[in-house]
Amino acid sequence: MVRTDARPRWRAFTLIELLVVIAIIAVLIGLLLPAVQKVREAANRAKCTNNLKQMGIALHSYNGDFGCIPPGEIADCWATYNVLLLPYLEQGAIYNQWNLNLSYYAQPATAGAELPVFHCPSRASKPAGGQGRAYTSGTYTGPSGGSDYACVGGSAYSYANGTYTNYYYDAKTNNGMFGRGQRRDGQGALSAPGGIDVTWNDPNITGQPGYVWSQNGGWAPIRRFANVTDGLSNTVAIGEKFFLLTSSPGNAWNADYQSNYQRYLGHNGPKDPTTGLYPVQYGLITDPAYSQADYVYCFTAVNHGGQCLFVFGDGSVHAVRASTDIDVLHALMSTGTGISGGEVLPGDY
Repeated sequence: MVRTDARPRWRAFTLIELLVVIAIIAVLIGLLLPAVQKVREAANRAKCTNNLKQMGIALHSYNGDFGCIPPGEIADCWATYNVLLLPYLEQGAIYNQWNLNLSYYAQPATAGAELPVFHCPSRASKPAGGQGRAYTSGTYTGPSGGSDYACVGGSAYSYANGTYTNYYYDAKTNNGMFGRGQRRDGQGALSAPGGIDVTWNDPNITGQPGYVWSQNGGWAPIRRFANVTDGLSNTVAIGEKFFLLTSSPGNAWNADYQSNYQRYLGHNGPKDPTTGLYPVQYGLITDPAYSQADYVYCFTAVNHGGQCLFVFGDGSVHAVRASTDIDVLHALMSTGTGISGGEVLPGDY
């Protein structure tokens, strides 16, 4: 008699069959992972490009309102260009918390924020807290907030005159896009971060409009798009800055530390005919673990596979390769307003 309730017997996987299945899955994952990473990086790059594009539009909107390029900083210890661009980045509520006649250290905590537009998703940076400074009347701490981007402050940094030119602190010879405002009440230690009389073409700030201070003597005209004689499409304005993976990107609002919000590009001094090198030159860093002291002056090519994204003066965003010749990088930095400029750029960089 045949049993009608008999159940089929399932044969168990052998160990070899199980290992084969696992190996096939591992191979498929290995094949898919690079594709997933490519898609993720493409999305990150698109977001970073959009961030810089917004900053480029903000620069042009500021120029439309005030007839000039915003300063890299209003004055030492005061607000940076990031603050001045806030209304044009749809961040008017934060901007309204700022009193531009007071230093960074006198601003309320509500004047700070970590804004997505200031961060490249390919480089997960740590939050930048508020920075403090001791005055005779006490220690003051300004608002928090960082940025993965920096303005182009010329081709070198120095407080005073020396062997090289193109200093960020010297508005007459600095040939980068961004100049520097200047307090007229001295640079010494103050009893408190109080009011100032500065020189910038912004109706919200008192002082002599249309000029910035020059370390090489007296006043120099404000930076305007019309002064970029190399052409706005040939001149970089804001790019991705390098900083250590173990640190925050630096406070975006505080002009007390120039490494927070600006970087340099190009070279200074005479070119050595034998080595082809300059005494001082700033290229694009590719090593994420680079820890030399000069990293605070450099832009990065770490985020996007050996390329650095820059917004140019015309508002367009382009990738510049780390392998780009230092003379080409210098030409991209130069506006033509300083001691150099007028370089002919190659079609590909």
